[in-house]
Amino acid sequence: MDNLLEALEELRVPVFLCPINWRFQAMDATDWSNVVRICRKFPDLPVIVTENRTYKSQRAGYAALDACPNLRFDLSSWWLHQRIEFISREWGAERLVWGSQLPERSPGVPIMQLNYSDISPEELSLIADCNMRNLLSWNDNIEFVGGSVELPTPTDPLRHAARERISLRNEEFYDCHGHMAGVLRIT
Repeated sequence: MDNLLEALEELRVPVFLCPINWRFQAMDATDWSNVVRICRKFPDLPVIVTENRTYKSQRAGYAALDACPNLRFDLSSWWLHQRIEFISREWGAERLVWGSQLPERSPGVPIMQLNYSDISPEELSLIADCNMRNLLSWNDNIEFVGGSVELPTPTDPLRHAARERISLRNEEFYDCHGHMAGVLRIT
């Protein structure tokens, strides 16, 4: 594996580490000590950690960011309240790339999480677009499409507010959901 990582490091090809364990999706799966080992052994290799969720191992992830300047996180698994603001403030918005885990998940949650983050427009642009463009810039065969995208007119005030990053503080929302534990067995 080291030979492959050496070759990728030489070209600055980003490596996505995705330790998803389909049997235990409700558990954090990243082996942070091995992430740090890889990042330190290959300091010019861009490493992006992505997984189904990062909840109980957040502190280990933060320690890995401290130890490894070449480490970045895909924000789709860092969904706890104000994680984007915290990571951007402590390590810089350059350390996050936007991701949604599409098609397994809807991109709506990470879009809204990023859109309503209390970060500057410049930081938002880095996370939503520029960081990934920079990571992919090693490949001369990639043609980036420039300019902005024209979106259709929002169909209602809520969609308009979301698109313009207008506060929803005075809106009323009702959350009615549940979490089911265990495995359903049909016999």
